[in-house]
Amino acid sequence: VKSESLSIHIQNWQKSSLRLQKTIKPPPINVPYMVSNWKLEKLLYEQYGRGRILIQPELGVSAFDALRTFLETHEKKGDFQITDRTIRAKFYESWNEDHGDHLTDDPELIQKEFLQPPWIQRP
Repeated sequence: VKSESLSIHIQNWQKSSLRLQKTIKPPPINVPYMVSNWKLEKLLYEQYGRGRILIQPELGVSAFDALRTFLETHEKKGDFQITDRTIRAKFYESWNEDHGDHLTDDPELIQKEFLQPPWIQRP
């Protein structure tokens, strides 16, 4: 009796899950934001030393090392300053964290996923 009851619960759960999947729609892609963000990240990458990129499925690709170089350059120029050592350390902390497979310096992957992504129209 218990296994039959469990089987019924599993079937009901599966039916509910399928109904829920049909009603949940993924959020729309904000194409203007995606393109403008890609242009900014690509510009940073090209103007501030290239380096590694960070691939974040939910946020896109970031010019990881180039962004740090950009920030350090403008900090040295006096465009901004972080006088509190603790806050400054927190500000730059992300560059010391382990980002696993999301962080890459593979030239082929950078070219394919960042510099010439598949959604760019080519002549």
